[in-house]
Amino acid sequence: IEDGTGLIAMGHRPQMKRTRETLAMALKVITKELVWKVHYERAQIEDRVAAALARGLQLIRQAGGTPLSANQLVQVRNELLVHSRWAYANAATACPPNLRWKVWLPPPPAGGGPR
Repeated sequence: IEDGTGLIAMGHRPQMKRTRETLAMALKVITKELVWKVHYERAQIEDRVAAALARGLQLIRQAGGTPLSANQLVQVRNELLVHSRWAYANAATACPPNLRWKVWLPPPPAGGGPR
């Protein structure tokens, strides 16, 4: 991901095609009860990509390495988050009502830790 931030600064978008295709295939073969979980995992992936690229772009901008303004960086981040928001919405609608709280609960911190 870090290597892609320079490309984003030049107007390119992250290459998530294979990841999205794999998740789409998973939706076709997974049991109905777990469809929401695939959408949830996609949302998490898309979130992490958008966050990492936003941080990288901010660092590049601070170092004077991109002509993008702060407003343009926000616009790029929001464009990247569209996929995440869509996946969260699909997870919430596909999830059984008694498990919907899991979609909106923040994920555990990276590296595990006490639960």
